[in-house]
Amino acid sequence: MALNMVVQRFQRLYLNPQEANIWFKFRDESVPAHNVILTKMTPWLNSLFNGTIPSGDEIDMTDSGVSVDAFKEFLRFIYVKTVNLTFENIEEVMDLAKQSLIDEFFAECEEFLIKNIANDTMCFAYELALLYNANRLKKVCEIQIARLAETVLKNESFLKFRYEFLLNILHCDILACSEVDIFNACIVWSQEACKRSGQDPMNMTHLRAQLRDCIYQIRFTSMTRQELAACINSYPNLFTAIELHEIICMCGRHTQFNPKKFNWTTRKTWDDSLLETDEKLQIQRAQQFECNRIKYVDNYVEKFKGFVKRFHGWGCNTNDGRQICKTERTTFSVNNFIYLNGFNCNCNANVEPRLLPAIIKIIHIKNDTGIEVHSQQVTLHFSIQKQDYRFSSYDAYVTLNKSIHIYPLCTYIIDIVFETEPTFDGQRLTIDNQFTNLVIVPNNKPNIPGTEFIFSNDLGIISSLTFKTGH
Repeated sequence: MALNMVVQRFQRLYLNPQEANIWFKFRDESVPAHNVILTKMTPWLNSLFNGTIPSGDEIDMTDSGVSVDAFKEFLRFIYVKTVNLTFENIEEVMDLAKQSLIDEFFAECEEFLIKNIANDTMCFAYELALLYNANRLKKVCEIQIARLAETVLKNESFLKFRYEFLLNILHCDILACSEVDIFNACIVWSQEACKRSGQDPMNMTHLRAQLRDCIYQIRFTSMTRQELAACINSYPNLFTAIELHEIICMCGRHTQFNPKKFNWTTRKTWDDSLLETDEKLQIQRAQQFECNRIKYVDNYVEKFKGFVKRFHGWGCNTNDGRQICKTERTTFSVNNFIYLNGFNCNCNANVEPRLLPAIIKIIHIKNDTGIEVHSQQVTLHFSIQKQDYRFSSYDAYVTLNKSIHIYPLCTYIIDIVFETEPTFDGQRLTIDNQFTNLVIVPNNKPNIPGTEFIFSNDLGIISSLTFKTGH
């Protein structure tokens, strides 16, 4: 399609000095760009230059606090609509994403961390969530830390926690571990902090100086008398006489006593039943991968087609959508054993939010015979409107009521059979997107190849699949 050629040519401008009219000079490298693109797409850079990014100039970035590698990923997102994230670069890129004021760029960083949360990265992800006000990531981390507290507190990454973030965890009223484990973890954390500061980790004065107010968030009322006595005996002089008085009165449940410093709310242990339904879904989705087929071409090119004409002498036409059929079929195979948990449907944004009852059928093709492995009555609620510089459409997410085992190198069909013709005000719903036929989803685990999906054609209304791997 001519449209795809436009996008490919547009994306090839990334880091291409050809026709570049602005250069960003870092300490050891200058990075080419195009001020027309950046003016349209980057409120952050616009603010730096009072609304007008100069052309034909070299802009000095040596004292900007931005690394050249992070800036290249920023430009990659602007030009190519992807970003290469690793745990080595995520902090720098996330910082720049926050500065850039581009919500989708920041969301890509947040999604990367959510998808890759593990025991050894939990504390790091939580620090970034608090540092950059990433609320969705913060919620997922706090739930996972509460559920896996015993493991997290023993992980080496916990010892590198900054004081403010340790205090934030200790404010949690629910953690899946004993209070003695929490006390011991805080002592070990304080000893490591002493070592980093060149102090004696066995000196109680130094230990206490590192812990500061964290000591007041340890719930001594959640300990048995034996546990409390062991903690006090193991670390003499850690507490002042006034603090010991408070602890004794709290644990003795003195009726007329109100502690001035210590938190005497009993900490509860974790129970998955404490999760709200949406939180359970959030945790489930956080552990899933996404096979995203959208090429992000339509509105992205539409918004800039005037620029494209001026810049390359091209024109483009995005009015080539097709009508959605009463039965929509998507056929695919995959190279790994996976559990299919749901999928997203997509239609044009020239309709109002719409409820469409349908039957979902998943069929396994075996020896040229179709075997139905799942059937489910659903209502597609096209109410999540996407409107940004990449595309504009309505999405409807379908959650399967059970995970479907998908076997490698087998053909599967997903049929969406609408109960009525998919119309609005007498007009058939349409879709412009031409999806990609091959999607490789990296799993970020060493020595395990990515999951490769092959679709039979580039049509259909299923824009993405969500799944868990069998590893």
